[in-house]
Amino acid sequence: VYQHPKGFGKILVARFNLPKGYRMVYHGLRQTTGTDPHLDPDEDRTLWFYPAPGFEVNGYLDPSPCPGSVLQFAANGGPQEVANIRQNDRSFGHRNGSYGGMEYEASMSIPAGTQLVHNYGSEWWKDRPELKRSNVGTD
Repeated sequence: VYQHPKGFGKILVARFNLPKGYRMVYHGLRQTTGTDPHLDPDEDRTLWFYPAPGFEVNGYLDPSPCPGSVLQFAANGGPQEVANIRQNDRSFGHRNGSYGGMEYEASMSIPAGTQLVHNYGSEWWKDRPELKRSNVGTD
């Protein structure tokens, strides 16, 4: 985890070569939607939790109190950038449980020293028209 050199906050950079298909887990405390007074609606580290494929959303995962949950620092790629990790259909944890995880995988080979980026989804950006989407590459 590093500070982005262009001021985009913290970013996640591969420490070693990650082969295509490499799996990792975005994990954190499961919170109930609508009942967390501390939830910032613009928070980009929280992730909707689906405890199994085909299930409806069951709250969200908050990785911030979990020091080992480094995927929270994977940025959203900009309009001219390609995401190199993506969420798949595997999840960990129980419906209404206190902790959960969603599995991600490398969608291409990622060389050591490369920033990990994923797509937040068009709905995330649609709900935040005041934010300007920017390329987050570090040159």
